[in-house]
Amino acid sequence: MAQQTLWVLGRTGRPSVRAVLVAYPDAVELDMFCGDELRRRLRFLRDVQPFKYADRVRSRLEARGYAQGRREILDAARRVTLRS
Repeated sequence: MAQQTLWVLGRTGRPSVRAVLVAYPDAVELDMFCGDELRRRLRFLRDVQPFKYADRVRSRLEARGYAQGRREILDAARRVTLRS
């Protein structure tokens, strides 16, 4: 079994969201965490599918103001407050 963190997104005042890829000999799992809590575990038989799904989730979160890295989080928070 091997694990790889694909991305971690954060937003001011909200727990960070993390996508972790877990490889097994017969399948690949995508674990989605919100803070320290496991929110969703998805099992895929092909290795391309979890990457596509993680990209879709990431783009939805980025549209809601989540960003990767501290500077990007602060910039996203400014954009959200400017729109309000």
